Amino acid sequence: MSVILQFSIFPTDKGASVSSYVSKAIEAVKSAGVPYQLTSMSTIIETETLEEALAIVVKANQAIEPFADRIYLSINVDLRKGESDRMQHKVEAIQQIIGNVNN
Repeated sequence: MSVILQFSIFPTDKGASVSSYVSKAIEAVKSAGVPYQLTSMSTIIETETLEEALAIVVKANQAIEPFADRIYLSINVDLRKGESDRMQHKVEAIQQIIGNVNN
């Protein structure tokens, strides 16, 4: 199974710039050793099980929690049986289409 989980997490009580706190969450993701992609608005991870993906989100929360009284967390999940490496393949498929359109 392939689980692609996209999440945004940040403290809401630390002002306009929260990158120092978000970086703590990303370090937790990085230490999990799963494929991930950091974007300007969220982080995307790919795991083999939903439980593994959710455990990584919990670790990201635990990384920020000591520093904040309030945390915003949003999660989107795509589950698919019998597939792997979908996070990369999905991007490659779009890039191929765009490349074909622009030529």
